Amino acid sequence: MNGRRRGGGPVRIDGVVGPALSGASPDGGKLFAILERYRSMVSETTMEHARPTSIRKDVLIMTVTDPVWMTELRFFVPRFLEAFNSVLPVDARLRDIRLRVGILPGPLEPSRAQRLHEAHEATGPAGLPADIRKRIERVTDPALRELMLRVASGAGEKGK
Repeated sequence: MNGRRRGGGPVRIDGVVGPALSGASPDGGKLFAILERYRSMVSETTMEHARPTSIRKDVLIMTVTDPVWMTELRFFVPRFLEAFNSVLPVDARLRDIRLRVGILPGPLEPSRAQRLHEAHEATGPAGLPADIRKRIERVTDPALRELMLRVASGAGEKGK
């Protein structure tokens, strides 16, 4: 697929990757949904050291870079399980999360929304009051947060 609809317009990558993963593996779509939720919950540093990597039956495997991260994340497993199950259909819910020490697959590129958020955090949208920026930062949906930041900074205007 070339990233374009039949009508010629661009398509969102999450609309393509999720279904593609689902077709490649029965749990691929689940893992994609879990990764997106996880990305919205943790810091970039945590993403570099711990990440959901596979699903075996109804158990999510999270790979961590070393035993220190494993020890630290054990305390968050119940919270992760609840958050991940909240984005999965009832018949696809996880039963457990297992942590294992290993080498993480290649680095994940930060999402477009995350990169935009980090850029705005560093410089701040021009003329955007701090209280409005803080409200936008609390939006948990990355796509909505990106859109709100673009509109607030004027990046959504035509010709920019």
